Formats: sequence, structure tokens, C-alpha cells
Amino acid sequence: MRTRGPTIPRADGASKAINATPLIDVVMCLIVFYLMVGTLAGEKLAAVDLPEARIGQPDEKAQALVINIPLDDSDGAIVVEGRSVSERELEASVRMWLATPAEGSDAPGPIEVRAGRRVPFGRVAPALRACERAGARGVQLVAEDAR
Repeated sequence: MRTRGPTIPRADGASKAINATPLIDVVMCLIVFYLMVGTLAGEKLAAVDLPEARIGQPDEKAQALVINIPLDDSDGAIVVEGRSVSERELEASVRMWLATPAEGSDAPGPIEVRAGRRVPFGRVAPALRACERAGARGVQLVAEDAR
């Protein structure tokens, strides 16, 4: 009997064919998984042209609630975890965030507001008010390191 593809020689002189189909299946699953994870990670942090800061310390990234305020959104929507929300929905999301402690801590993780350098403060203020109404004691405004 003749086989195709690579073979493994056996001690008795016969050879056994290698079935590569399961290996290909696993590789394809890994490729699909990494494509999906990459897409979801990109949606969480929307493209925002952050302002520069020359002072302050870079924050070691703990798990944070990221609130994006894009410049090009005409309906005034705020983007949280990759989805557009209203001010009322943002307040509910912040309340849920504050009720959940961060890993290895009794306190919740930080809340980060990311707004572009050309976004007027009138677009940022509703997000800050929603965080205040939800009970957030502090909000981090994110900037790029200009040094």
C-alpha cells in the first residue's frame, strides 16, 4: 500500500503516515482567535489624538474603565468599552464599575477619560458630570508623554 505525505519509519521496517489534519485545525483556530482578540482590543481604545503633558508620572496600567470622547461623533455619543453610550448609560456603567473591586484590591480600578486635543471641553464635561453623579471620587484625564 502506498501512502502520500510524510511518513514515520517504524522499527519493523513498515512506515505509518502522519495525519496533519488535526494540526491544521488547531492552527486555524488559533489564527481566528488572535484575529478576534486583536479586533476587540482595538475597539476598546478608539483612535483619539491625545493632548501632550510634560509633567506627571505615567500610570502603571491597572485594569481601568476607559471612556473615549471622539472628535468626529456628531451626536455627542461617548464610547465606553468599544460601544457608544448616552450620558445616562455612562452613569450606569460607572456605577457598576465602582461596585466591582479590581483584581488584588478592595477598591475599584481607575476611570480614564480620553479626549482628543481638539475636542471642546463642552463634549468632555457631560462625561465628567456622569462620573461625579455615579459616585466616582477621581477621574484620570489621559495625555501623551511629551518628553
